[in-house]
Amino acid sequence: RKKKSSGAPSPTVIQARNLSRTLSRLALNAYEQDQLSLNGVSEILGVRARSVNDFREIVRREVTA
Repeated sequence: RKKKSSGAPSPTVIQARNLSRTLSRLALNAYEQDQLSLNGVSEILGVRARSVNDFREIVRREVTA
């Protein structure tokens, strides 16, 4: 599946920018440790369940940048 290239950031990128890094990291860590379900972490982060992995990569890139 090819991604559309409209030039505008995706909703997942926008949400990653809007949330605090602390909240994002806490939610993702809890998910990775099986303390939160996929639906639970997606609800907390405000992204679709299928976008959680993309969100995780965005947050990791921002931390290392």
